[in-house]
Amino acid sequence: STQYTGAVTWLPNHNPFVSSQIYTATITLTPKTGYSVIGVAADSFTVAGATATNPINSGVVTAVFPATAAIPLTAIAAISGTPQVGQLLTAGALTPGGATATYQWRNSATSDGTYSNIDGATSSTYTLLIGDLGKYIKVVATGTGNYTGAVPSVATTVVIAAPLAIGDSYQGG
Repeated sequence: STQYTGAVTWLPNHNPFVSSQIYTATITLTPKTGYSVIGVAADSFTVAGATATNPINSGVVTAVFPATAAIPLTAIAAISGTPQVGQLLTAGALTPGGATATYQWRNSATSDGTYSNIDGATSSTYTLLIGDLGKYIKVVATGTGNYTGAVPSVATTVVIAAPLAIGDSYQGG
């Protein structure tokens, strides 16, 4: 303003803010020439969303904000890749965009059946194995950092065998 300059200092100084954290903003108002803070009553400032305090005759306001909330994951896009033994599948994008998560790949004998965790399949990608043949695959993303909740993908179509290469022989029965 024409009467004061202001500065804000945050503790802790996270950028961006993290979930489940109480933040304190120290707001320092410095009067410009010809102005003062004499006559400012104690605790006379209001800061939206915070509990604000200030000493009498002071332009230093301490604003304490309640703990920030975690942001829920709301969706995961479809898995990309071909559901075929030996092929790489990739988990779809998370909503909200930029969310962080851990992953667990799962398989089931039927598309609407009970899905079981695939041991060791915990990255955003998964290469289909012979044990996945004839099964359906999903991935579950679980929020980390500022994100919470778990969201499952839709199932892939049934996993098929890899095509025979030239020179391979079929050992059918």
